Amino acid sequence: MFAPTAFAAHMERIAGAYMRTLERDAAQGGFAAMDDNAREVLAFTLMGARHYLCMRFARKNGRVVDLPEWVVDTYMRLYAQGIAG
Repeated sequence: MFAPTAFAAHMERIAGAYMRTLERDAAQGGFAAMDDNAREVLAFTLMGARHYLCMRFARKNGRVVDLPEWVVDTYMRLYAQGIAG
């Protein structure tokens, strides 16, 4: 890492946004009705999935492109239903 302090702040900012979204969902009785530790694991899991999916599917010929709809559909199905769904 060239800027570890900035990278840590960046990761905290992104994770914080995911955590707030999951907390709002939990407050409405949704999927994320879990403790803070579990929500943090889920937040970082979603961040990792987003990163790797973008690395694999959102680049073509050196350019950034939209994710194919089937990638988004698969990601959303996994998020909504889990692996067993």
